[in-house]
Amino acid sequence: MDLRTRKNWTQEKLADKAIVSVRTVQNIEGGRPTQRSTLVRLANALGVSAHDLIFVAAPAETTISRPGASIPAMEPLPHPKRRTKGLFSTVFVAFLLAEAAGIATWFVFGAAVFTPLQRYYWNEYLNTELFQGTKGNYRLLEVVDRRGEHRIAIDSDVAPAAIHGPQLVPFVLSAQARHSGAIDLAVDTVHYGSAQMHQVLATSIYAGRSVMEFSTPAWGVGLGVFALRIFLLVRYRNRRRRLEVAEGSEGHG
Repeated sequence: MDLRTRKNWTQEKLADKAIVSVRTVQNIEGGRPTQRSTLVRLANALGVSAHDLIFVAAPAETTISRPGASIPAMEPLPHPKRRTKGLFSTVFVAFLLAEAAGIATWFVFGAAVFTPLQRYYWNEYLNTELFQGTKGNYRLLEVVDRRGEHRIAIDSDVAPAAIHGPQLVPFVLSAQARHSGAIDLAVDTVHYGSAQMHQVLATSIYAGRSVMEFSTPAWGVGLGVFALRIFLLVRYRNRRRRLEVAEGSEGHG
């Protein structure tokens, strides 16, 4: 179509501007008949009158359906492989968006809800729940009192600080711990089974909450975004398909 090419527009751009399908633009440029209302949309998008567009688009006989005229054959449906590819792309994009939303939710949730010690132990807590083993070496942050006795440090015993010391401890004793008789923090290596280590952390650090309980908000947001994206894409594709069918029927009528 000369009017379109003079604007350096693709068929897709014209279809978007006129709110019609690309197939409709292709049919009109190929000389197929269509309704005046569709031509008016295209004319408005191109900035010309409908009369000018009719004159440029095709000879008059192509816009008039005469008795006895042959009915153009319907275009073939998209190949199944193309449909499968489009479906795969839709699901893949939805998956990426869901993953991004889940990760973002996890970081926001972790920053807002996790205590410093819960963040410190998270990798070991996760691994000991997912991967069960008989014995392993685990590091526990402990409080040392004046008598030299050790116990596992809890959140009230520590305050976040820059990593320091040969054991790379990111905490210092809190004022409350010092007032209670603690004199130092130490990292001790213990030889526990994974189930035992998980139980120690669950009881002392995570208040009995499982990994799944902590992960539920991120999973929920991710699945919600995935479902919403699929719903919107399916609705858009169905709407586009109905538009193409309706305009195809108008063109053959």
